[in-house]
Amino acid sequence: MERFRDARLDVKKEIEYMVFQEEIIYIRHLCGIDYEYSLEEVEIQDREEPCVYALRDECNRIAAVSGYREELEKEFGKRIFEHIDQHRAAENADSIRLQPEEAAIQKMDGKGQM
Repeated sequence: MERFRDARLDVKKEIEYMVFQEEIIYIRHLCGIDYEYSLEEVEIQDREEPCVYALRDECNRIAAVSGYREELEKEFGKRIFEHIDQHRAAENADSIRLQPEEAAIQKMDGKGQM
């Protein structure tokens, strides 16, 4: 439990840092300040961001099926697991098969007819 908590907090800190860096880069880009450094930072973000998010998602998947789920929900809130459960449901084979039909229904609802 403690190792998961530490890993979750470390990943959260890294994601917050990446978001902060993205905002700084965007501001610098808009102002034409330190453009060369900004481009380098964007390249670093592009390499590292997917790994950090993948680590977060893997930690979440493991936690969702662990015996510690209830304790983790008390500490971090239920929202982390709601997102995981929705994502897992969307990846279900039946859900994937029905997605084109759902999209057609949503399209029809928006126009009143297909």
